[in-house]
Amino acid sequence: MDAKDEDGYTVLHCAAESGHADVIKMLVKKGVDSEARNNKGVIALQIAESLHYVGITRILIHRGATKDNSNMAHILTHASVSFGKKSMRLEEEIIKEGMRKKKLS
Repeated sequence: MDAKDEDGYTVLHCAAESGHADVIKMLVKKGVDSEARNNKGVIALQIAESLHYVGITRILIHRGATKDNSNMAHILTHASVSFGKKSMRLEEEIIKEGMRKKKLS
């Protein structure tokens, strides 16, 4: 399921770009790599953010995207710009998830 097309897109990238939250839930549950990067170095989470898919962004964060806590500041900044008022709750979730992951490591 982690196969890539000629642009480096996985099925998770495609589902994020198309806004298919149910497909993303299923894929992550099946163990696809949520940190897989396309040929431009973009992960599915970044695609969801850029398209303002708050629900998909939330799913990917809670299901393991952004394992690298050093990337959290970038994600918080981008979420603030992308989602406006909706970003406050999402930012809180990202911070909590980052803290939880830090405790586990």
